[in-house]
Amino acid sequence: MQNARMSAKPIHLHFNSRFPFPVNPIFFGQTFVIGNLTAATRFNGRGKNIVFIRDLAPLEEGLTSKQVHKLSEKRFNAELKFGYGIEAIDDNIRFIRSLIDKGLYPVLSFHYAMSSDTIFACALKDRLKQLGLDDHVAMIFYLHTRADGIVHKAASESFRRYYDHMVQAADGTISVSDSVLDSFMQTGNGQFDRSSAFVVRNGIDPYIYVIDAESEVTKARAEIGLAPDLEKVVSYAGRLDKIKGSSFLARVLEHFDRSKDPKDSKVGFVIATPHVLNIDSASRHFKWVMRMERLIRENRLKIVLDISKFTRSDPRFRGHVHDILVDYARLRGYSEIEHHQAYGGMTNKPVQTFSDIYLHPSRSEGLPLAVVEAVLSGAYVIATPVGGIPEVVIDKTLGTLVEIGTDINAFVNKLIMEICGRDVQRTYDRAHLADHLASYTEGHMFTEFSKAVSQIIERKR
Repeated sequence: MQNARMSAKPIHLHFNSRFPFPVNPIFFGQTFVIGNLTAATRFNGRGKNIVFIRDLAPLEEGLTSKQVHKLSEKRFNAELKFGYGIEAIDDNIRFIRSLIDKGLYPVLSFHYAMSSDTIFACALKDRLKQLGLDDHVAMIFYLHTRADGIVHKAASESFRRYYDHMVQAADGTISVSDSVLDSFMQTGNGQFDRSSAFVVRNGIDPYIYVIDAESEVTKARAEIGLAPDLEKVVSYAGRLDKIKGSSFLARVLEHFDRSKDPKDSKVGFVIATPHVLNIDSASRHFKWVMRMERLIRENRLKIVLDISKFTRSDPRFRGHVHDILVDYARLRGYSEIEHHQAYGGMTNKPVQTFSDIYLHPSRSEGLPLAVVEAVLSGAYVIATPVGGIPEVVIDKTLGTLVEIGTDINAFVNKLIMEICGRDVQRTYDRAHLADHLASYTEGHMFTEFSKAVSQIIERKR
């Protein structure tokens, strides 16, 4: 048994809470990291991956269709499994045992660590020990967000309960940035095991996020309806909420909506946000953005849904993803925006690849994929130095980081000044940063992930 355990090949089980995979209409970064990790195994002989999802709500059944399973298999090299948690623990144990019996070593990665998943993981750990299976399984908590008062309410009783369960269940942890790891260590009061904690920075597909030819940039802007005479295009990708600093973004837009300066009239914006899929309960920040009448009238502001993460920019899957998301959104008020002048539709091309500047005024981050995508796409980043962002934007060639500070007006004015003063130059020489940029590819991420997993397994053995 000992020799079989030593030679068992790892098989990766990713736990994605109640969020669909690979098409997640909320666009959480955790889902994309899972997708990038599993997609990276398509051509390296690492075998299939399994993504576990808790049972979805009835209105989300369209997100589990045959098309979704096909997309998951063909583009993400992953098999979908539905149903896990305390209520399904017997079935989960049987499945894990079946993998062990096949000579595999299940690696269980929980991507929503500070949630009820930690309670399930703790119960699962106890059962595996009782059955003598714990030595044949590695349990990893994948930390995507900082343990701070902005995202998690780290001082709350519920956070402490989840944290304690994580410490009890974890064979190891993986953090997406040094900043995330440091925040969990500081929160742990000595509980956090640094010796089994690893940093694996988020990676993306370098064949999707590229510096495009000017003709391709022009074409992409025209497809979403941006005015053709713009001299500078600024993009943002993500949810429109307080954590992401959306009130700052809206105030920047207000400036350009009201400005009489001729130079400002040559600046346009592309906002890629999942809120278009759920208009009935869209955030107040989204509604604020939609009030920019002049920018919208002049086709200088377009709201889009960037589906390139789901299709991986493969046109063969564009129709499938479009249909899946439209069926989901029609139940949630999609018709209100479908024919609105501001709406640029679903783009299969990442917005960063046809932007000159990428704006990301977030209040808290782990390591935002959108910033990594902007850097590899050649868009100049203007962001806040929070979480792992300074670990990505390490050079003035890549971007400028602006502290929020206590004077919000001064902060917003600084963002505006950076946008107005930035020369458009998408093809600058970054040869001196080649190694740094290569470290943010999904292939490199999976290599580092595999190294971390191997060390965690070795510690158990």
